[in-house]
Amino acid sequence: MAIEMHKLVMNEYELVDGLVNNPLDSQLKGIIDYYCGKINSRLIDRVNRYLLMNGVTNEEERIKLISEQLDKYNMLYNRQVIEKQLQHDFVPLRKSDERIKYYQSEIDIINSLGSWKLKKFAFAILTFAKYELIVRGEAKLLNDYDHMADLYNLCEPGGISREKMYLLLHELVKRDLIRIPISLDKYEKIEVKYVSIGDEDVVYELGNTDVFKMGEVFERIFGEFRHEVQKTILEISLVEDFHAVHSSIGEAVRHHNNRCGNKLEKGHVSRCIAFSSISAGNSAFIEIDFDDKDDVEYIKRICNFVRFQIKPNYTKAKKLKWNWIISRDLICAKCGDEIVVREGELCRRGRKLCLNVA
Repeated sequence: MAIEMHKLVMNEYELVDGLVNNPLDSQLKGIIDYYCGKINSRLIDRVNRYLLMNGVTNEEERIKLISEQLDKYNMLYNRQVIEKQLQHDFVPLRKSDERIKYYQSEIDIINSLGSWKLKKFAFAILTFAKYELIVRGEAKLLNDYDHMADLYNLCEPGGISREKMYLLLHELVKRDLIRIPISLDKYEKIEVKYVSIGDEDVVYELGNTDVFKMGEVFERIFGEFRHEVQKTILEISLVEDFHAVHSSIGEAVRHHNNRCGNKLEKGHVSRCIAFSSISAGNSAFIEIDFDDKDDVEYIKRICNFVRFQIKPNYTKAKKLKWNWIISRDLICAKCGDEIVVREGELCRRGRKLCLNVA
């Protein structure tokens, strides 16, 4: 089942009106290619429906006006082709104020995925699921390879092998983002589980022309988060035995505020990441590599270092202009090129654990 782009447009009347009356304002390449490309029947059909919606019922007049549009866009045609399209049952062009809206939690989930190809595929699946939710009341899509390939091509034009497609789908299933029913005798609908329908911040509303340039839309939305893409954030509570891994600064802020009832902002977390402050809302925030997010032992080492070395000595270290280094290869404090203290170098003074320095 091929995905027809015009079906994702919530107000196709507006697009066709632009093609008919404001060609210079409607020369967006994707729209022209789609409506005025090799398939001239598509433009003939849309212009005919547009004219009928504007009260032009005389067939000869419609044929004349349609011919003018075909000439304007340098399309080949003959009268028989036009007359054939005029015989179809009249269906009004979609004319709706509805918009596909993307919410912050959905963007965070996609942003937490690994490769850009997987992110683009997940974004395309989310887009179509939202369309299905608006039109049919369900966030489901057909479990069919050709359908999946069309979805993949929305944001990442070009062919993809069945093997690679199934690997991408398998990754989304593993992360519990989609559910694929198994059937031996028919295609069943895939359930998309990361569609948000709650009250959240809207990150982007899909405009009428956006469906013809989904790759650009993806870059526009996720371009804002490029500085966060590799910023997997480790939150470490400094007042209780709690830590959590977040896929972005924005996600860290929301999860912390929901858990603690605080009003942190992204700037607070960014200052912690840069060690300009030790904590925000009684938690420290450390940037780690995406590949390290599931390494329990490594994360435990970081938590211990933050709680028992950075926290009690942060003020002193700031005055002495130490730099805190946290990486898989080295966890330490440096002053210039000299390592002042390494991970685990603790001594007990009274009842407190302190850095073993004079």
